[in-house]
Amino acid sequence: MHSLALPVDTHVLKYLQFHQEEEHYFLSESDIFGLFLFRLLREAPVERRRDADQYPATWQVHLGSYGADSWGLAAPTSKAIYLFNSFVRKFILKDMHGFVEQALDHKQPAKYAIEGFMLKYGFREEDIQFATLQKSWSRYWAARKRSKKKPVSLTGRLPLKELEKRLVRLAPTLGTAA
Repeated sequence: MHSLALPVDTHVLKYLQFHQEEEHYFLSESDIFGLFLFRLLREAPVERRRDADQYPATWQVHLGSYGADSWGLAAPTSKAIYLFNSFVRKFILKDMHGFVEQALDHKQPAKYAIEGFMLKYGFREEDIQFATLQKSWSRYWAARKRSKKKPVSLTGRLPLKELEKRLVRLAPTLGTAA
């Protein structure tokens, strides 16, 4: 086993090809995708009821110096294929969230930023739907708004209200004293 044809979704394949430096990908422990794939290929094969046939594209991974015999690499199970696809999908969404957030800082609407993200990676509606990315963005943004801390008031709310009451009481006497 010198190379491996890993079934992936089309948008996952486009994302991986965008980030790989050479024409062919060689399994490496120096990048996060290779490290995760290396761990999945060394695990004991546990088969789950997930079909590897549902993935329309294949990503060619050359094993290079990692021999199957010496490193204990096994053929990927359908669970390993599913886990790898969902792992890369999380990276895609995290990258999209950062891209849209940066576009919002430059006063660009989120809709156009998501479209720009799709253009950057060459995603089409058949690969991953715009509505899926938009829904992910809205969930991310709502969670981020909830988690933001409110700025601490320097004077505090209760003392400020007390100061307003005192000024209202003093206003008639200030007009007569002047």
